[in-house]
Amino acid sequence: MNIQYKLNQMAQLFEMITTQLKSVVNVAFIQSIKTLKGNTQSSERVVIQKIRDVFKDLGLSYEEAVANNPRTSVMWAVSVSISK
Repeated sequence: MNIQYKLNQMAQLFEMITTQLKSVVNVAFIQSIKTLKGNTQSSERVVIQKIRDVFKDLGLSYEEAVANNPRTSVMWAVSVSISK
């Protein structure tokens, strides 16, 4: 598979995901996840679930890798493939 083809596929996938996210993330959602009293974990959980929902709605499969270091913010790597 040539590299340009792969880059085009990745760009199309990124565009699909960002388009869907833009349709579900609005001002009200952003205001609803405002961090209170330094409790960032509750907001992070909501955002991560929103991304999971977008992937599910698009029919994408993925794997999450959560950082084991509690001092870092939640980090997760996603390997996405189209399962349609």
